[in-house]
Amino acid sequence: AANAAVDGTVTNASSGKPQSGATVTLFQPTQQGPQFIDSVKTDAAGKFSITKEIPAGGAGPLLLQAVYAGVQYNKTLPPGSPTTGVEIPVYESSKQPGGAKISLHAMLIEPNGGTMTVAESYQFENDGKTTWNNPDTGNLQFSLPAAAEGKVQVNVLAPGGLPIRRAADPAGQ
Repeated sequence: AANAAVDGTVTNASSGKPQSGATVTLFQPTQQGPQFIDSVKTDAAGKFSITKEIPAGGAGPLLLQAVYAGVQYNKTLPPGSPTTGVEIPVYESSKQPGGAKISLHAMLIEPNGGTMTVAESYQFENDGKTTWNNPDTGNLQFSLPAAAEGKVQVNVLAPGGLPIRRAADPAGQ
């Protein structure tokens, strides 16, 4: 086994100050999905340290997730990148979009015999100092045709990050 030894600081980018009480979790992405390594809370100075070992064969990238104010922030550590002094920015959360807006909306429709696959992508950009997070209504709402039989996959990808699969929360019709 190789030692993970990942440490750093979570900083609240809204205030510019270290963020205490954020939960930082280390995952190792694998063919079977992200494998949990360890989870810690940041101290009063926003510092965290994860010392648990990565299982054998863990030469690939690592995924750090910081959770603050109900929002998850992902940071990918590619192989060979520093694992000490890692900086993770977080932001205050708002139910209002603020500076967040859809900058790109694209659809790809692929017929395949008697079925059709539709991939719809939205790219959000946020020039503000708050994260848009509305757990009551969601940030993006969409409808599925009856023929989809409720089958949907939602993937979230941050700039420079790994795709993270999310469950869609049914909101009725």
